[in-house]
Amino acid sequence: DFDAGVTGLSVLAFLGAGYSHLSKDTYDGIRFGDVVFKALLWILPQQDAEGCIGSRQAQKYFFNHLLCAWALSEAYGMTGSKLFRDQAQKAIDFIIAAQNPGSGWRYSHRSGDNDSWVTCLAAMVLHSAAISGLSFPRTGFDGTRAWLDQVTGADGRVGYDERGSGKIV
Repeated sequence: DFDAGVTGLSVLAFLGAGYSHLSKDTYDGIRFGDVVFKALLWILPQQDAEGCIGSRQAQKYFFNHLLCAWALSEAYGMTGSKLFRDQAQKAIDFIIAAQNPGSGWRYSHRSGDNDSWVTCLAAMVLHSAAISGLSFPRTGFDGTRAWLDQVTGADGRVGYDERGSGKIV
């Protein structure tokens, strides 16, 4: 259920270390650029017509989507490669479409409830998209801010799914 998310996370590790699909660095005979390229090529056909990446059969499928969208956004931003631009943009568009109006995100498309973990992850992906030159409406950040304002207590602690709730982010 989480092959897409784990692949996206793995690609992010390589990209975060500075290796893109164009990298020629090797270790033990393995060229990092080839690893990144194969992973990204695996991610691309996992995207559906609406822009969601990964199976929607998983209960918390939005994590898969966010990690893959982030990987595509970073790959595009690092290299400017047109191989990834359109699908990265489509993935960002899906994130905006999945946002609860005026608020945050949870585990699926417009689920009606929010949590700080998924919302902050979505905001980080949108930040990557902005740096990479992908476009989206300001409402993505505005909703994030509104959600965090709603769940932040007077002591500055941010609740998970409501002010003062469970885990503190």
